[in-house]
Amino acid sequence: MDKHEVRLPVRKLVQHPFFAGVKCKSTPCGPHRINAKNDIAIVDVDDFLLRNAIDKRSIYPVGLPDVDKSYVLSDARSAGWQIFSKSLVHPVIEKGFFSEPADYSVTEIPIVVDMKVSSCRAFVGDGDGILVPANGSICLSQMTSKISMGDPIVAKVSDGDYVLIGIGQTSFLEGKEHFQETGSRFSCFIQWVADYYNLSTRSSNHVLSWSTACPTQQDISWGSTGSTVAGIPGANLINGKVRNGKPNKKFSANDSNSKKKESKKNMIVSSEKPNFLKNYPGCGKKVTTEKDDWFPWLGSLYAVDIKSKDEKFISSVALLSASSRQYPNYPTVIVSSGGIIDPYKFDLILDQVKVFGDNKVTAKDFEDMGLEVQVRFGKLKDRSKSEVILKVLSVVQHPSYAATECFIEPCGPTRYNAKNDISVIHVDSKLLTDQVSQDTIFPACLPDPSQSYLLQYVTKTGQNVKAFKQPAVKKGLFKSAESYTWSKLPSVKHLDVESCEIVTGRAIGGFYTIANGSLCLNAQANQVSGGDLVMAPDSAGKLALIGIGQHSAKEYIRSKQETATRLSCYLKWVAHQYGMKGKSSKFEATWSTGCPQDWDIFLGAPGAKSEEREKNKKNEQRKGTNNKKSKGNKNKRKKAPRIITIADDTKDKIYINLKRNDSR
Repeated sequence: MDKHEVRLPVRKLVQHPFFAGVKCKSTPCGPHRINAKNDIAIVDVDDFLLRNAIDKRSIYPVGLPDVDKSYVLSDARSAGWQIFSKSLVHPVIEKGFFSEPADYSVTEIPIVVDMKVSSCRAFVGDGDGILVPANGSICLSQMTSKISMGDPIVAKVSDGDYVLIGIGQTSFLEGKEHFQETGSRFSCFIQWVADYYNLSTRSSNHVLSWSTACPTQQDISWGSTGSTVAGIPGANLINGKVRNGKPNKKFSANDSNSKKKESKKNMIVSSEKPNFLKNYPGCGKKVTTEKDDWFPWLGSLYAVDIKSKDEKFISSVALLSASSRQYPNYPTVIVSSGGIIDPYKFDLILDQVKVFGDNKVTAKDFEDMGLEVQVRFGKLKDRSKSEVILKVLSVVQHPSYAATECFIEPCGPTRYNAKNDISVIHVDSKLLTDQVSQDTIFPACLPDPSQSYLLQYVTKTGQNVKAFKQPAVKKGLFKSAESYTWSKLPSVKHLDVESCEIVTGRAIGGFYTIANGSLCLNAQANQVSGGDLVMAPDSAGKLALIGIGQHSAKEYIRSKQETATRLSCYLKWVAHQYGMKGKSSKFEATWSTGCPQDWDIFLGAPGAKSEEREKNKKNEQRKGTNNKKSKGNKNKRKKAPRIITIADDTKDKIYINLKRNDSR
């Protein structure tokens, strides 16, 4: 025991009467919150031993905050014993506390955290809509590490002394990557503390400009058990049970056969055949397993050697629509990165670069390469039997896809990333039909074409591919010296969408630009792989696929941003590949990188000068004109002969043109 340590016996712990955790215990609940509200307690101690320590100045009280000041943008600091908990739940004193071994640890010395008080931000939760910080909170942007519950948060005032502005909290976002910590704003509760000790003072008022103002008399009791104890009108316990503010949807591995049969009987089969690409009914709901989050629209593209049966992972893919038992007429729409195939060959003929190939590669083409290409869905670590393997019928790369290296002029500005980096994958979906459900395989939502998603908090998932060049299905794939690694289980990261920056480097003009139709993410190099899925929640908490991760061989010159293809720019093209119409985002200059325009979309793209594509187009046009002629000939009727009578006394000159009829 430290000789300077003073231990005081606790006589009483007094929790705020309207304390309410993130879990709502009583109605009305109010808005969904990321943190507890009225999160403060008084520790009443026997202070006899404390008096001598205070006299010796080894322990001394902290100052009180200015109740008329918000402290936003002020430098702050906290010091406390860092708590590390496996269950991400803060220790609570309750009956049987010592009956089980502790599942947390505490540092031996206090950990000091430097931070800045910031304006509070709403957080879009997974399945819960918008989550807000509780009234009476203070929000902090930490600089070194996170704070723990109960940590005193102090700010230095003009005379050099520290004042207590907040008390650390354990947030709903505990254990996740986010950009703000929360604490109880102490100035909101000073009067409650003073009342306990029969003192008089005042707390901060409800000031709306404080980002999170102090609670009002109308909402201070919402969601707390204390509201029912106090008999507040309209306050009721939720069936005597605690309702979790975040629904925990677990992967049910032991569903009974009777439930399955019952669900089949009650299922309403839709006969609708969509002609416009729109959100799949019920899309965007992720699944939470015991430990991990699982995104049921995440699939993997694999290439398998037909002879040796060796296999290689190529890219992550996303399911946007599916043919299922309930919606049998919906197409199976799968998208991925544009670089997953390498369909073009270049040849220099008479000082001109000729391009051979087509942007569509079929299963027959893959067989000629000695490969079978598959899309796999639904494989979890402990549910390998649930994997569904679909044979790829064709991969269609965007016709104006262009890698960073330009072989076709005009090239346009030197780019850091690929442009129009998207492809669609057509599969044999017979095996998928019976497997589509919200707990196994289910589509993601589509992005909002009117949203830029700038400064949006997004989630990235994928197989964490580490490669110098993006893997592609091509001839000699298994004989190539190229090597790369990928993880069998998807990794998840949380990032911010931010404005794209020009990249300086050894390029023409000394800099690289970000291609139109891109999203830029606040991430270090190698954090995003080609084909990774970038998702953002909408107001209802459903996840929409807003971007497809890109690979860049130039990552060695860049470390602050990663890029992704902006999916909303290509919705119309994706829909067209499945015989539907769609709506894409328009070019918006304020989006940092707007969608491509007609005059620049083809710059540097091999597909724009492909000889085979031009031949295919001409053949299709010829077929179309021939069909029109044949239809016209069938419908053509023989015209009756026209008789013209010329009067004898006419004075006008008359010209008669005779044409030969070649159809006879």
